[in-house]
Amino acid sequence: FFTALFIFWLIPLAKGFRLSLESDELFGETSFVGFMHYHDLLHDKRFWHAIRNTFVYCGLVVVLVPPLALFLAHLLRRVSARLRAPLQFCLLLPGLTPPLVLAILYLMVFNGPHGLLNKTFLMPFGFPNVDWIRDPHFIKFSLALLALWRWTGFVTLIFLSGLEGIPSSYYDTARVEGASALQILRHVTLPLLRPVTVFIAAFLFLDA
Repeated sequence: FFTALFIFWLIPLAKGFRLSLESDELFGETSFVGFMHYHDLLHDKRFWHAIRNTFVYCGLVVVLVPPLALFLAHLLRRVSARLRAPLQFCLLLPGLTPPLVLAILYLMVFNGPHGLLNKTFLMPFGFPNVDWIRDPHFIKFSLALLALWRWTGFVTLIFLSGLEGIPSSYYDTARVEGASALQILRHVTLPLLRPVTVFIAAFLFLDA
């Protein structure tokens, strides 16, 4: 493990840092420029705009996916064992989809007036076409929808594992004490799922 880490991560990282301190000549000899590139980057408005867009997209993913996944996990616990296995398989499929296929699906769904989203949900009801990819007001939301479709099923299975790890005695005691379903969710389920929730939030944050 440490040999692979050294060869494929530490050495390229060190070489990349060294290259960042040199002039950006494509051909010929380069010269040492120090931290000039970093200075230019920190004073580039496009860089800070990209950082802001990234954090908005990341926030949308982290906020939207876990609540929906937890709701689906609760539903899965209430279906029969015969149905649960195929449903879990269907939920896992988007997370296993290769990035190239994801890109093609994204274009098919969100590609302006010719996309499936406009043709299926907007045009039949008289709504105007939305250019999801080229309009800066919608591009981040469309990417968040793609992440929602891709990761909700995978996160649902993680939540399901966490829910099944909670002893039923906690729920029985709460019901005997007269706790409502909302109180059980707030005072039993969510606190005991905190380690799982932190892992999911970290996973979604790093992926975004």
